[in-house]
Amino acid sequence: MTGPKKAVLLATVFCVCILTSLNFAEEDKYAKRNAVFYKYMRFSSLVKGGRVEPHWMADKNTFWYAEGFPDKTVIYKVDSKANTKEPLFDTERLRQALTPLLGQELPYKGLPFKTFTFVDDEQAVKFTVEEREFICQLKTYAITAVPARSKQEKERMIPQYVRKGIMAGSPDVYEIISPDSCWFLGAENNNLYLRSTYDGRKESLTTDGIKDCEYDVEGAKWSPDSFKVAVYKIDQRSVPRLPLVHWLKPVEEVEWVHFTKAGGPMPQTEIVFVDILSKRMVRLDTRDMPDQYIIMAGWKSNGTEFYFLRTDREWKKLEILADETFAYLNPASTYDINRSISIRGKFE
Repeated sequence: MTGPKKAVLLATVFCVCILTSLNFAEEDKYAKRNAVFYKYMRFSSLVKGGRVEPHWMADKNTFWYAEGFPDKTVIYKVDSKANTKEPLFDTERLRQALTPLLGQELPYKGLPFKTFTFVDDEQAVKFTVEEREFICQLKTYAITAVPARSKQEKERMIPQYVRKGIMAGSPDVYEIISPDSCWFLGAENNNLYLRSTYDGRKESLTTDGIKDCEYDVEGAKWSPDSFKVAVYKIDQRSVPRLPLVHWLKPVEEVEWVHFTKAGGPMPQTEIVFVDILSKRMVRLDTRDMPDQYIIMAGWKSNGTEFYFLRTDREWKKLEILADETFAYLNPASTYDINRSISIRGKFE
């Protein structure tokens, strides 16, 4: 090979190496950028603790909650009257009793479940591990396997898809099961329905929902006795729509979504209580503050009161409120807010 040709070949190899390294550097830069982007999209997964979902026990003063799932799950029992907190389960003892029934060592270090139901007057608990149900006696930690359900029974106990999450990155919305595990609450065609876990049949619960003024099961709260449910009804008829283009489809698709502009009309949200037996409803009247955000907190342990929070449009005032007017549900009734528990000042 002559000198000029050899020089050209070396120069070509050098250029290819430089371009390849630049390409890898560019890909690495985009990979890091994308990693940061998706990390922000999953911001809620970075926050550990800080949220307690209480499950009240029979004495009305004690509740339990779980934290540390899945690697170090602990379930605590809290006595709100005595102001004490202690683990509800002996984790090591439960894991040792359960391992022979599963035929293998359990993963992680904590409890193998984060939810359960009390049975036998709170002398035992029923929980699910690896799609199998077990009952544990709390005094002796004797664990027995519950007879396996049929395939059809298992399928009926799986919540069905309702709709996709509203915000990018938010989880999809599924049916919500009642505390007694007899019903799933769902929504379709702007209205609510119940789906039986016994035979899978569906039953309409409301009929007055219409397009852009509809019921939503996201955030719905069942009463402790499973006879009433609190849901949102959201009126977006005055909220403008903006085009959302799905560019990654084979053919671009345009979806029109409601979007509140600064100072423009915003969705009007109300809380509706529904009795699942009579299908009677109570609409909570919060019209004294038209532009507001309402967040349902939940029911009192005996089901006699319901708590919720609301803020004004500018998030300068937070109210914690209670209502007990739904004790006797009248058809399509509207009640004023019963009482305010506390006013948490203004945010400056």
